[in-house]
Amino acid sequence: MPEALPMPSGWFAIGLSSDFACGEAKPARWFDQDLVVFRAQDGTLAALDAYCPHLGAHLGYGGTVSDGAVTCPFHGWRWAADGSCRSVPYGNRVAPKMRIRSVPVAEQDGVVLLWRGPGAPTWQMPRFDEHRWTAPVVMRRTIRSHPQEILENTADLAHFRFVHLTHMMEPTTEVRAKGNVFELSVESAPEAVEPAVRLEDEVLVAGAVFCHGPGMAGATIAAKEVPIHALQRLYATPIGNGEINLLGVVNIRIDDECDEPTAASLMDVLSSAVIENWDRDIVIWEKKRHLRQPALNPKERVIWTFRRWYARYYDNELPAPSNEALAQVAPA
Repeated sequence: MPEALPMPSGWFAIGLSSDFACGEAKPARWFDQDLVVFRAQDGTLAALDAYCPHLGAHLGYGGTVSDGAVTCPFHGWRWAADGSCRSVPYGNRVAPKMRIRSVPVAEQDGVVLLWRGPGAPTWQMPRFDEHRWTAPVVMRRTIRSHPQEILENTADLAHFRFVHLTHMMEPTTEVRAKGNVFELSVESAPEAVEPAVRLEDEVLVAGAVFCHGPGMAGATIAAKEVPIHALQRLYATPIGNGEINLLGVVNIRIDDECDEPTAASLMDVLSSAVIENWDRDIVIWEKKRHLRQPALNPKERVIWTFRRWYARYYDNELPAPSNEALAQVAPA
């Protein structure tokens, strides 16, 4: 369990687009706040603070949606997507100054994102390419951890050998930490560990690991002997009280090298392996403690680079890790 990491700001996933039907209002709890999320008949999604400012009813329990607004189940007051009062069905007047806080919503790549932070969004999540992909295989978990812990795995290349039982991974490029994207190209490096812990497995992989903002870690990894390109995304979203929601999404790209029937036959095997590996990570995440000054091995400097990059998502920026702990570990 991490100690005293604050809640980051930015875009976070709250589900798949298919989770939110037209004309439906759903209760939700994210960022230690009660919300109502609803989709209008024209497909537009909106999120508001959950409680009607009239007399406090929760709009997500019994609220109905029509004409782009959610109707309170208690007295029928109607609230638009921007939080304004659309109508009051008695008393012959609307309350023009009465509003509910609205939360910015975005939909892309099949996922619904909510903005957490002061003011309007200041950046947008990168989009993935326009290749055809298989239908996603999805994993959902609720765990006790913090988004930074989940995303830090992209920088922790040594854990692949010991948690996921694959070859050691090593970078093939410098870290690209520009704006809201953290990215690193990697490949299998069997000889990067001592002979006693090397694997006999001959399967070698290459690709990239990346983070988009404070709440999404991903990878595009392909086995060198198999003509497939897999995309895996793991979204980590704060719920509150030390809990986060994990939404894992796995797709295979369909192209000339991997047609639809081939992709379908590989999808079950690949997605099962990815989800099994995420579950291995969860065992660690739920029981580990966050150390602000970890005793890093010199080969693990990418973790320090990641933490400096991630610090931008805290409203009151945490001090960046120093080199003191790193210097205490002699080079291998």
